[in-house]
Amino acid sequence: MIFINPSQTNDSNIFKEFTPSMVPFGMGFLMATLNEKNIKTAFIDEIHIKDVISKVDEIIDTFTKPYIFGFNVLTISYNHALDLSRKLKNKYPDSCIVFGGVHSSVFPAEILEHDFVDIVVKGEAERIMFDLYDSIKNGKDISNIESISFKKNGEIIHNPISGCLIELDDLPKFPFHLFCDKKYEMSYIMTSRGCPHSCIFCSNNIHGKKKYRFHSTERIMADMLCLYNEYNCRHIKIYDDNFLVDEERLIELADSIRKSEIFGNAILSFQARADNASKAILQMLYDVGFRGIYFGIETASEKLLATVKKGETIGQIKEAIFIAKSIGYNVSANFIFGLPDETHKDRIDAIKMSKDLNLDLVKYNNLIPFPGTAMLARAKIENSLHIVGLYENFLATATMSENPFNKIRLPYIPINNTENQIRFDILYCTLRFYFSWKKLKRIFAPSDFNYTWFDFELTPNERFKKFKDVITLLFLLTIKFSEVLVRYPLITFKNNLKSWNNKA
Repeated sequence: MIFINPSQTNDSNIFKEFTPSMVPFGMGFLMATLNEKNIKTAFIDEIHIKDVISKVDEIIDTFTKPYIFGFNVLTISYNHALDLSRKLKNKYPDSCIVFGGVHSSVFPAEILEHDFVDIVVKGEAERIMFDLYDSIKNGKDISNIESISFKKNGEIIHNPISGCLIELDDLPKFPFHLFCDKKYEMSYIMTSRGCPHSCIFCSNNIHGKKKYRFHSTERIMADMLCLYNEYNCRHIKIYDDNFLVDEERLIELADSIRKSEIFGNAILSFQARADNASKAILQMLYDVGFRGIYFGIETASEKLLATVKKGETIGQIKEAIFIAKSIGYNVSANFIFGLPDETHKDRIDAIKMSKDLNLDLVKYNNLIPFPGTAMLARAKIENSLHIVGLYENFLATATMSENPFNKIRLPYIPINNTENQIRFDILYCTLRFYFSWKKLKRIFAPSDFNYTWFDFELTPNERFKKFKDVITLLFLLTIKFSEVLVRYPLITFKNNLKSWNNKA
């Protein structure tokens, strides 16, 4: 089976030459699941191999018919997935095209309206992967396979999603060896799935809340030691949405780390919610080598936190960050601009909060109303949804990562705001936060603690080859931020003039 990871439709990210790709955990586990049954697989990543069809032609003779192509489909890559699958079906008409991923789980009927897509897998696929593969290869009936949608005699059939969630330790060992390339960020592991919260912008809950599940301590340590010993990773990053949900497992994991060779020889980082970050837990984790925390703050407004059903307060966020900083953690955070009912003041409060809390790194992203979320439903009711093509503008980092000569329209603009206002505030807050030697050095300079957006771990020759890319990036950033540098003084003068006139 050939797995394909399509690139995002709008591939104009000005930072792409400096940012390694995330290891595709979902597809990796699917390949491992089939490999465990001695089934041959291949992986083609369009992010790094632009001519996917030629690559398929190159390897296809090593596979037996009927050929099966499995696509991991995110909303931003949906259009590319359709384009590639159409070309593959035309070239290999007897092949079977299978779509999976979050976007596919939300829109199986829409996807199957395309005659070149045969099957859609909804939700977690590892449990059914072998049965589906075996049925396709041997011409068996797939009608009883859970969690799929398919076509039969011209009719689209939707089988129910399995109510039995995967126990994570039942998954095979993750195949890190398939991605040991400089193009991938190898230092990440995932230790859990699911989320107990209900944020309206998050796609975790598209089929209702999923039980929070996590790997055993033994399994987590095996992955950490694999990265440490086999791939020389000295900064291991836990990619869970919220690492701190279960205190008991954290205590057990900390004890195991202390007894391992990782202790004192590697640093670790994680993502978390503030309401789970107690002083006792943060201190315990720090004592065994954890040094970085990434918080999803989202907004500096108490009211907006309630609007998006975040389930925590500004007080909890500030307290957690204060505790983390006082212990010694490097604290990074994310804000979302363009939330429902948001104002310009709310966004300016975000930069004030960022600086007051002395955060080390911050991202100011634009809101994406992902399919299947309550946020998308609200955007439709407000008539504030702006979809370009097949969700080609559903990119949270659009304002920062887009080419300034090829801007990406924001998909959601809250009432009483304009797109230009949100863009300007993202750029203004980013410039204001990072406009210091300390912050710029933190991003670009190599360090033992490289918890940054960029990877500059290059040889001298590679750095020389990157010179043109660096110059291009600096030019584009200058163009991007020039609007702020020109407009902000004018806006300030205008506001001051208005204030003076009112006083007069």
